[in-house]
Amino acid sequence: MSEKRRAVGTNCASHPDIFGNRFRVLTDDLLRHILFFLPANEAVQTCMLGQRWRNLWKTALGLRIVCGGENEPESVKEIQVFMYHLLLLRGDPPLETCVICLNDVEYDEMLCVNLWIRHVLLRNVRFLSLKPYMDESLLFEVNNVPIASQRLIRLELSFIQFNNSFLDFSRCPALEVLEISFSSFSGCNRISSESLKSLTIRSSSFRMRHRTRVYTPNLVSLLLEVGSCRAPLLQRMPSLVNAILELSNSDMDRCFNSNPGDCSDKNCISCYEIDGDARNSVILQGLSEAEDLVLISDTGSFIFRRDLNRAPIFSNLKRLILNEYWCVSIDLIADLTPLSYMLQHSPILEKLTLQLFCKGINNKVEIIGNPDSTGAPAVTSHLKIVKVQCEVFDNIVGQVSVFGKDKCKSQGRRRRQTLFVMPLDTNDVPYTGTSLQGGRVYICDLGLGGSPVAIVRLDKPHCRFG
Repeated sequence: MSEKRRAVGTNCASHPDIFGNRFRVLTDDLLRHILFFLPANEAVQTCMLGQRWRNLWKTALGLRIVCGGENEPESVKEIQVFMYHLLLLRGDPPLETCVICLNDVEYDEMLCVNLWIRHVLLRNVRFLSLKPYMDESLLFEVNNVPIASQRLIRLELSFIQFNNSFLDFSRCPALEVLEISFSSFSGCNRISSESLKSLTIRSSSFRMRHRTRVYTPNLVSLLLEVGSCRAPLLQRMPSLVNAILELSNSDMDRCFNSNPGDCSDKNCISCYEIDGDARNSVILQGLSEAEDLVLISDTGSFIFRRDLNRAPIFSNLKRLILNEYWCVSIDLIADLTPLSYMLQHSPILEKLTLQLFCKGINNKVEIIGNPDSTGAPAVTSHLKIVKVQCEVFDNIVGQVSVFGKDKCKSQGRRRRQTLFVMPLDTNDVPYTGTSLQGGRVYICDLGLGGSPVAIVRLDKPHCRFG
């Protein structure tokens, strides 16, 4: 024992209440809760504070295993022996919370970390957060065994390479919240949970040749960001209330022969049928029971447009947020734009927001109005508020702001039906373009190969410019 440690131990032994007076009013249960906020190695060191503290760390409600950060052990190797003794001496008391946050994990250290994960699951942990960062080219490989825990309620996973078994939660009957970020589903066929209520997937990649199926029949809330590879196939979610879907930079769900993604070219690696997705909806049918939807996509992806051909009905939808993707005219069934289709197939829609070339709260211009549904069959009587948000009201936004059309051919010409017209005071709008005429915003095409769409009409608009 070092001189410093011997001095500390002697001092505490001769003055057993030196720290006791300060914490005497706190119950043991509260102290066990406080110990969770300390890294595991520091929580164990509290046993030297006095007689009362000697065994508190063994029954602490939480465990925080960390390395690689400031004032933390440098590597997994440095804490490997410590963790072996900690888990052995801690015994059987259940855990409420466990956080495993490791930096610079080496490939040969994954085995021991997987053993730590299994150990805390055996201790009936209710909240588990796992963030084992390796380096930019590697992801942590979890054991190819399903998670089994009767008490696990919340699971957070980052920097993980998933396999076919790990995300099978049939043995986790209490699991309600799953959050995944910066991970890969390239080896995962299916995510399944009967109990899950909330699912969040951010900044993760999926499979290239097949679609990962998501089976969560009792899901209430969904946030899904799809970057590279194929969008997952969402199965029916009858309990869904709100969902946010963002398809961006997809390098597989786009066709260079035909924009809707049905070019019928057997050699097209983007459009060929995958697990029956040429006949079935990939995303929208699974979201059709939601009350609140945010649907964002880059213009190259065909998933949403092809899903519309499966004719989903959004019978519960009340609030809808879309981006400029939905305003580009593409020939679909009944010659509808994606936005027009959504309006016609959302019978109780109350609020529509268009975020044009901006995202979230980044908009500097917001136009709010009450739509006039007279003579516009695509607009339901329930629709009370329409918002158009953009960063700058320029020529492109003026073109996109006209959203929706109902067209037919008459003597070789297209007839366009007005869904909305937005009367604006042009003196108050920082506009530079040619689409504003007589205080109205007219819809033109975007130069992306689609037909011109109709104009937008709003009564009693309110304009806000920031």
